[in-house]
Amino acid sequence: MRPLALFVLALTGACVSPHMNVTPLGTHPYPPRPSDAPVALYQNTAPACAYDEVAIVHVSAKTLWQTDEKLADALRTKARELGGDAVIGVRAGQPVVGASRDADGSVSVDRTRDVSGTVIRFKDTPCAAARE
Repeated sequence: MRPLALFVLALTGACVSPHMNVTPLGTHPYPPRPSDAPVALYQNTAPACAYDEVAIVHVSAKTLWQTDEKLADALRTKARELGGDAVIGVRAGQPVVGASRDADGSVSVDRTRDVSGTVIRFKDTPCAAARE
């Protein structure tokens, strides 16, 4: 019984943890930002300050237990690790990843939650200091 409990625990943990894809855009890595550094998220606008694009980050979870806010927090954490100050072009969604027909003829739809955007680092120190 113990191996079964460990398997279920491992499976549950795998389903709850967000999955992350990172596509680097720059030629050199930046030092990470402090873990409490603010990281602004921009959906439809971009900051007026000059910046470098660091990476495109896509965070997803195949569970509805993960909220968009939790995935956004994971996006912010990854941005800090990459040395970013903000994320632009942020998009969130719940794409359909599969479907199956149940025994009663109804259809069950499998969805994921995802959040993505481009991590940026400000070129000007005052812009980095003013970020929210």
